[in-house]
Amino acid sequence: NAAGYTGEYDMASHGITVTATDAAIKYRATDSGAYGLTETPKYKDANTYTVYFEITREGYTPVTGSQQIVITKKAAKVETGSASKIYNGSALTNSTVTLSGIIADDAVTATATGSQTQVGNSDNTVTIGGTSAGNYDFSAGTTLGTLTVTEGTIEYNAAGYTGEYDMASHGITV
Repeated sequence: NAAGYTGEYDMASHGITVTATDAAIKYRATDSGAYGLTETPKYKDANTYTVYFEITREGYTPVTGSQQIVITKKAAKVETGSASKIYNGSALTNSTVTLSGIIADDAVTATATGSQTQVGNSDNTVTIGGTSAGNYDFSAGTTLGTLTVTEGTIEYNAAGYTGEYDMASHGITV
């Protein structure tokens, strides 16, 4: 009996399973070369792998075959992530922010780009999405977090006038 493995990325290593009564089982991870491994090669990252096996028993014709290990990307689940920028008088277009958070079971840092083009002085929030990365799949529309654009601060200097009556008009300076 020989069986492969198919499953979603779970941070564990997976191999194939081969059983044969009173026989020796050897493995290899490439389609050529000697069957030199006594244990199945194991893989962790999302991809498709082929593992080759050979079953031998004295007095019997050897049996060879292969099975696949298929590890699919895990759907991303972002639990936290936000960043903020202060309006500086110019449109914030393609503002890149770094969102730190938890994706599935791994602690990660994701970098995402959001576009904020409003040039007004009100608060604005932009949803930032992602794409596939590593062992995770950020499906279309997945929210990685938000970029909040807040009102800027006007910098100014103001001075009044203090002095003795001199028949001239005086005001403040801003």
